[in-house]
Amino acid sequence: MPVNPEKSKKTSIVVPIEIYSEIENLAVDESRTISQMMVVLMKEALQQRRQKHEKS
Repeated sequence: MPVNPEKSKKTSIVVPIEIYSEIENLAVDESRTISQMMVVLMKEALQQRRQKHEKS
């Protein structure tokens, strides 16, 4: 999957091993790269956070 630099930013993060392992397992289960899985998880977390703040 090519990355469009106009729509994506590259960054580095430090992830605890336990969290990385969980993300890695999810990625394997869903046939995704770890990077793709992290994006999916971040989108889900942001959506949940937006919904939580809308209810406040």
